[in-house]
Amino acid sequence: MDEVKNLLDEEYKKTLQDVSETMTDSEESRWALTKLNELHEQRVKEMQIQSDLKVKEKELRIKEEQLKESKKDRLTRGIYDVAALLVPIGFSSYWMAKGLKFEESGSFTSRTGQWISNNLRLFKK
Repeated sequence: MDEVKNLLDEEYKKTLQDVSETMTDSEESRWALTKLNELHEQRVKEMQIQSDLKVKEKELRIKEEQLKESKKDRLTRGIYDVAALLVPIGFSSYWMAKGLKFEESGSFTSRTGQWISNNLRLFKK
């Protein structure tokens, strides 16, 4: 793309110099002005294509960054959800085990055994 732009620029400068060297109202000057006009239009089109490509590249980069961020967010949210489930279960299990260990001797009873028998029955009557 840069080669095309450089070639167009060189040809544009050359034609511009030809226009300045020719006599006004001559056939050569009209032809040089027509050529200069066409080269100018080509340069404008080339610049527009370059700017469109740059915009598309920026958009793609932004979309890639958004995808990476959304993946990070989903992973973080998933870790928090798992932690929100496992931490209370772990603490409850720890304290239930302590309560059941306390009731092992049988001399005292706590609410732990009652709660387990009331809430964790496999078959309710």
